[in-house]
Amino acid sequence: MLVIFSVGYVAMSRKKTTTGGFYSYISHGLGREIGFGAGFGSLVAYGVFEASLAGGFAYFANLKLTSLGFSASRWPRTTARSPATPRRTSPGRCTSRY
Repeated sequence: MLVIFSVGYVAMSRKKTTTGGFYSYISHGLGREIGFGAGFGSLVAYGVFEASLAGGFAYFANLKLTSLGFSASRWPRTTARSPATPRRTSPGRCTSRY
């Protein structure tokens, strides 16, 4: 599949020399509206790919850290609370003087 795509991409890049990537190639062949839709679709696909890639790296990093003896499950809780975050003493009790 990738070979077929690359052959078509090379053939189209020889005929269409403008900038714009997928949008310019698809809009030249199929029209402006379809080119815009394909460009937007590829943008969404790249975003989903990046999110899944980050999730995969986080999962395998968690497995590796767990095998080395580190508990990675507490890291988000400890790093999310900064020293400047005020602590509540009890529900409903105000610690402010003013």
